[in-house]
Amino acid sequence: MPSRSPAPETVSFDGRKLDGKKLMLAVPMYGGASKTEFTTSIMHLNAACAQLSIPVIWCPLHGESLIPRARNALANHFLKSDCTHLLFIDADIDFDPVDVIRMVVADKELIGGPYPAKNIDWDFIRRLVLARPDITPAELAQTSRRYHFNYLPGQPLGYDHSQPLQVRDVSTGMMLIARPVFDVIRERWPEQSYMTNSSFETPERVYNYFGVGVEDDILLSEDYYLCKRWRETGGAVWLAPWMKMRHIGEYAYGGEGLEASEAAWLTASGA
Repeated sequence: MPSRSPAPETVSFDGRKLDGKKLMLAVPMYGGASKTEFTTSIMHLNAACAQLSIPVIWCPLHGESLIPRARNALANHFLKSDCTHLLFIDADIDFDPVDVIRMVVADKELIGGPYPAKNIDWDFIRRLVLARPDITPAELAQTSRRYHFNYLPGQPLGYDHSQPLQVRDVSTGMMLIARPVFDVIRERWPEQSYMTNSSFETPERVYNYFGVGVEDDILLSEDYYLCKRWRETGGAVWLAPWMKMRHIGEYAYGGEGLEASEAAWLTASGA
């Protein structure tokens, strides 16, 4: 399936909002592999950044099975550089590079993009089809997914999807983080650091920005852990609702056998 990322043409933004920006593109890949759609998107993002004179440092990490430790290592590497923003993109995300540039232009300290979860809510599909019998297959495919982020409690829908939206949590599959986020969190909880113990590298002290733990009776993943810590310092978490991404995965095609499939086909066709 082709990538939704368009071939780069002329990309135009207000250069004043991009002055001084330098990105580190961090991609944790345990097996060292990426999806074709992701690779195409990254190539187009690099081309767009080159047009806009935005320096980009490519920083993949493979072989680390513990994702919080991988993200901490990438954040540590970022803080040793002169980059202004750390951009996490997972290697199974297909995206439009212009949408990413818009995140940079939005000038938020922590902002992420909404991408679909790798699941299909069949009960939701059933209810949607009953409510909207005229819905097309293409529309159904685009509305039957859950997304990786959390609204603020009681947050109403109907907002402007062309503008950043303040939310509770965003995911690291597509997350842009400005340097001050790490500085503020580290200063607030200085005890949350540890020594690396890998036999393949020189031991050094690394901060646990992307922890995992049970808080308020919820097991926080490493990305929501970072968001919670940032909010506890008074920072805001933002969503880029204009982004349209695909989460590339695998699907097991099966069923109850030919007899059941034929019966379902006859029912659907009205035979």
